[in-house]
Amino acid sequence: DKTTKIIKGKAFIYNSKNENVIFQSENQSWRIEKRSFFICARLLAFIDYARDFSKMTAVGTNFDINQQIFYIKEGSGTLEHLIINEALKDESQLEPLFVTIRHSESYWLILHLISYLDEKKSNIAQIGERYGVSGTHFRRLCKRYLGNCGKSQLRSWRAASSILTTLSTDESLTQIAVDNGFSSASHFSNEIKTLFGITPTEFRRIGQYLYEHKK
Repeated sequence: DKTTKIIKGKAFIYNSKNENVIFQSENQSWRIEKRSFFICARLLAFIDYARDFSKMTAVGTNFDINQQIFYIKEGSGTLEHLIINEALKDESQLEPLFVTIRHSESYWLILHLISYLDEKKSNIAQIGERYGVSGTHFRRLCKRYLGNCGKSQLRSWRAASSILTTLSTDESLTQIAVDNGFSSASHFSNEIKTLFGITPTEFRRIGQYLYEHKK
C-alpha cells in the first residue's frame, strides 16, 4: 500500500535529481518558491565558517541524509531569512536539512573557497589541488555551483567583506586591506572603485553620513 502524507504548514522539499529546494508555506493558500539548493549551501557555508564549523552537525549523526521533506513548525519570511534564523540557533528544527546540506559537494566546495578569502595570492589551480581535484575540474565545479569562476567569486566576496568592515568599524583602510587579502591600500581602493564605482573612503563617508542622520 502506498501512503500519502499531507504536509501541513511549511516545508522544504528537496529534489536531489535536479538539486532544487521547493519552499512551501500555507497561509490561506499555498505559496511555492522554487529555489536552487546551492543558495542554501552557500548561506550555511558562510554561517558555519563564521562560527566554529568543526562543531557543526555533519557526519555520523542519527539524521537520514536521504531525507527529502523537512517540516517547519515555526518560522516566517523568505527562504533565506528562515535558513539564517534557524542556522544561528543551538537547536534548530531544520537540523536534518542542514545535515543534508553539509553532506553535499557544493557546501564543501564553497567552504573551501571561503577559507582563501584573506589570502593575497589566490591561485585557483592551487586552491583546486588542495581541494583534491585538478585546477580545470575545480573551475568547472565553481561554474556549476556558483555560476561564476572561482577567482571572480573570491574577488566579489573579498570586496563585499571589506566594505562591510569599512562601514561597520573605525579600522584604518590599510588594515582592512591587509586583513582582506589585498596587497596594499591602493590595491584595495582601486579594486573597490572598479567593482562599485566609488572608493572605500567614499563608502565610509556615506556610512558616516547615514549614521549621523539616523540619530
